[in-house]
Amino acid sequence: MYADVTPEALRRATKWRSCDAVSAEAGIVFGSHCMGKDSVMRNLATLNQLWDGTNLTIDRRASESFTVKGARLTVALQVQEATLREFFSKSGALARGTGFLSRFLVAWSASTQGYRQFAEAPANWPSLVVFNQRVAAILDQPEPIDDDGVLSPAMLSLSPEAKRSWVVFHDAIEGQLARGGGLYDVRDVASKTADNAV
Repeated sequence: MYADVTPEALRRATKWRSCDAVSAEAGIVFGSHCMGKDSVMRNLATLNQLWDGTNLTIDRRASESFTVKGARLTVALQVQEATLREFFSKSGALARGTGFLSRFLVAWSASTQGYRQFAEAPANWPSLVVFNQRVAAILDQPEPIDDDGVLSPAMLSLSPEAKRSWVVFHDAIEGQLARGGGLYDVRDVASKTADNAV
């Protein structure tokens, strides 16, 4: 797990086969040197490939070249509106044009400022206990590594009914991506909605 990490470091960290960049102050990520105008396109493309789980070959003259195979990347960032807007302003259309933004499930909560009256914490948190137990059980499972040392998670299948529902959803989204459609202006994000849903 990383909070302040460059795509270069993430490439090297793939000995763990899965990495996550998690930050409650995502200005560390969006404002970092690697997101500067001279390197942002290359680094966004690298993050996209790591997120997709595709092979990523790194050729070097001064150090050993290597290929990242079967790695997985999770990015969970909390960011203030002003920081995010500044990132989009500096990166121009790249964050959307490269498909970087479309790989995120974005949540923008309504502010609760002015309504947060003090309340004592409850004596116990039963739902949190159940959540922590489930996460611990998942983490205790052995990694599904194949004979080549590549992470090979189990493929889940949809029931026929679920697939039919998904196809209807996919086609409804797709129909709105054409010029004049309701999702035309956000087609980069909308085009991955069905993938994210499934």
